[in-house]
Formats: sequence, structure tokens, C-alpha cells
Amino acid sequence: MTERGSIRAVVLGILIAVIVAVVAEHSAHEFLINWKNHPRILTRGSAATVIQGSAQFRHKTKLFFTVSQTESVIPGVCDNFEFSPEKMQILGEYLKTGAMKFSPYGNQMSPFPDASFGSVDLSTGDSKFLLDHIDSCKSREVSKTTGAYELRLGKAVVQVTGIRKSGNQALADFRWHFESINEVGQALPRIRFAKEMEIADPHVTAEEKSMAPFWTGSVEFTKYDDGWRIGTINFGSKPWDRWVYGPDWPDPNFNWNAFDESENHH
Repeated sequence: MTERGSIRAVVLGILIAVIVAVVAEHSAHEFLINWKNHPRILTRGSAATVIQGSAQFRHKTKLFFTVSQTESVIPGVCDNFEFSPEKMQILGEYLKTGAMKFSPYGNQMSPFPDASFGSVDLSTGDSKFLLDHIDSCKSREVSKTTGAYELRLGKAVVQVTGIRKSGNQALADFRWHFESINEVGQALPRIRFAKEMEIADPHVTAEEKSMAPFWTGSVEFTKYDDGWRIGTINFGSKPWDRWVYGPDWPDPNFNWNAFDESENHH
């Protein structure tokens, strides 16, 4: 082989090596993404990762509330929620950081929706983040703050406590809690109630009490050719174990950047 031929062979070898490395890196990247989102092997750890990262869980564990007119329990009477002036700075910071998202309303006309648990609880107790003006139901002008809100109360963490498998179906039971809860979350009466009940419950372990308040849930997984895919997430049914602050699902007016966020629009 001539010197020129040897150089060509070396260059060709280098190009092939680079191409192989790029393809391998890309394939490895795709494999890691698919393994994380659709695990080939469903364990407690892999199931917890999928649940915690899913659009359903990210949306449902937010605090949903509205600043708007809503139907009260008395016919013809409505609640009119607005931000408490003393709390506007705190809530404004949540909007700036992205911890809270806003979807404006175009009108306030009949029929009026029922009040959310979030709006009601934010307007009660000592730390009122919302004010509730009760008046007769009628069409009202919208303001720049009229609309729906979702607030991240803290980092929600999942721990799978058991998995039951039957062929290509599996049911995972899990427990979840917030690593830390912000000021708004700490003021919510149902969160305080859950913590009090769990700490006082003799059947709750010391480890569970250390993470109180916590909630439970279950979710179905189905095995496909690309791995296990998550189904509908259901939360606990006991009075203190029910998470009622989240939005209805799907929740297309908000985006929390989950790996399967597209499922939010189906």
C-alpha cells in the first residue's frame, strides 16, 4: 500500500470510528430515556420514577384554585374570590419563578362553576391568601387576575410500597409526600389535618410519621413492546388521605413539562 493509500485508510478508519461513536451515544441516550419513561423491568424503583415524572402526577399534585365568581351552596348566591392585598407579593414571586401558573378567563357569565377546594380553603383560616365576597350571581367584568391558577407546593416525592402483577398488567401502590411545603401549603387546613391524623395514628410507623403529611395512591401499568406504560393514577379515599387540591384530569390549560405531557391533551 502506498503512503497516500495508508493515509486514506487511517482517515477512513477515524471517520468510521466517529460515526459509530455518535450512533452508539445516540442509541444509548434513547435507551436511557425509554428505560426511564417505559421501563423494561417494572420494579418499585422504576415504577416510582415513572409515576413521579408523569404528567398526571405532576398536574394532580398541584394546588388548583380560581380567582373568579363561583356557585355557592345557596341557590342564586355566588362566591367572588380575589387575592388578599397582603399576600400579593408572595403570590407574585411564585408567578415570577414559575412555581405558579395562570390561565386567564375570558368572561364571568352563567352558568358559574362550583368553587374548588383550593379557593375555599385559601379564603379561610388565619392566613387568608384569598378574600371571598359573597353576593348574588350575575355576569361580571374580568380583571387581569381573573382565571385559574396552579401552584407547586413543594417537590412531590413517590415511594412505591408494593406491586401486583398479572401477565401484562400490574398495579402499583405508592405513598407520596412533599420534601418541603411552602407557605401556602402550610396554611391549607386539609394538609394540617392530614399531618395531625398521621402523627396521632398508632398504626403509622416512625418512618412514615417523619415524612408526614403523606398521601397514598395506586396506578395501573400495562406492558407494551417498548416497556411498561403508566395508566390512570388514583389517590387514597380516607378523609385525611384524599388529595383534593389538584385539578381535573386532563388539564390542558396548564403545562408542567412532563415526559408524557402530550397525554394531557388527549
